Amino acid sequence: MDRTRVLGVLALGTLLLLAGCQAPGTPERPEFSPTVTVVNATGAEQGTTIAVANNETLDPGLVFAQVRSLLDADVPPPTNVRVLDDLDAMAGGTPLGGESPVRRNLNVTMRGDLDLGDQENGAVNQLGGITIYPGEARDPMATTWVLAHELTHYVQVRAGHAGTVRERVDLGTTDGQFTYRAMLEGPAVFSTEAYLDEYAPGDETTLSLYRRIDDGLPDGSYGKYANRQYLLGYEYTRSLVDSPAELAGLYDRSARTSEQVIHGYRPAEAPMATLTVTYEGGDGWAETGRDRMGEAFLWAALEDRLGTDRARTAAAGWGNDSLVMVYPTTEGNASFAWVHRWDAAANASTFAAAGETYLDRAGTAAGPVTRLDAGATARVERLDERTTLLLVGERAFVTGTTGEAVGSRVRLETTE
Repeated sequence: MDRTRVLGVLALGTLLLLAGCQAPGTPERPEFSPTVTVVNATGAEQGTTIAVANNETLDPGLVFAQVRSLLDADVPPPTNVRVLDDLDAMAGGTPLGGESPVRRNLNVTMRGDLDLGDQENGAVNQLGGITIYPGEARDPMATTWVLAHELTHYVQVRAGHAGTVRERVDLGTTDGQFTYRAMLEGPAVFSTEAYLDEYAPGDETTLSLYRRIDDGLPDGSYGKYANRQYLLGYEYTRSLVDSPAELAGLYDRSARTSEQVIHGYRPAEAPMATLTVTYEGGDGWAETGRDRMGEAFLWAALEDRLGTDRARTAAAGWGNDSLVMVYPTTEGNASFAWVHRWDAAANASTFAAAGETYLDRAGTAAGPVTRLDAGATARVERLDERTTLLLVGERAFVTGTTGEAVGSRVRLETTE
């Protein structure tokens, strides 16, 4: 397998989708490994080993025994592993989801010229069913890597760890979805790194691959944002545990927000700031949804025009946010008001200045607003010492919406 090839970063739907890598070396056989049936895409049994290149075979029961030992996990072996001959057969819907008006207007979109090629991949569903695609070449160690990674997710599901994290985050928000994946993918990367160290030591690591992806994707792109679930999740995990055997305790105290993941905060160290937002659109505008986007998304949104370092600094100090999506009751496109409550006045000042610079670089001034290159209009406003407001969308909404902050309570009203 070409080690310079970049993997695809897939989002979480009903599956936990991971991509594969490789490592040299041959794992040693433990004293006991269970028998795990291998099936094909249709469910037909193919024996108890996976055929790989060079007339070799891979024993999924062996890899499971090794992963279970590293994790010190008391879970039964999987009934089978489904091995695909075609990546297109991988289920899970649209991996990265549609580009919402928020993502489109802030240019957090799928872009870049990375050629993913014929990439090994894998998935574990919410019942613990394992599927892998070993790639056309079926590289022995690439297949081992994918399987070890997916078996970590299998343990997360069967031991109830995935459910524990689900209960701790708000999956109804963009921030919660990012955090949920980071708290599963980060431990999986950590575990797989340990697996390679123990059973297949070599120069190539999974972590170096994710870092190459981060370097190769455009700043502010959705792919770079999604890849940070792996990188930041790994760093968060590494800061709190010393070995894979300690991962079981991590899920019980996992991060609740992307802010905590980014900065390595335990939940009690950085709780969300209180924020209540009300909206009145009169007869002309209808509220259609709310979201909490989170610090990780704000970082990505600013990064397109400000660069990684300044965007990260401007997003730091995030305390909470509320995004209100509205549509005109007649004809027109979606608009949104994005309210941020910052940890301190200095953080609000930093963001407000960065926001003005972002707008200067993202479009052309048109009176009191900026006409974004993406087509919408926008403006940024500071409501009080700790509260800011970003308005994006139809010109009538952006110029006609006002905000008033009284402590942690914000009232928005559109009069045009």
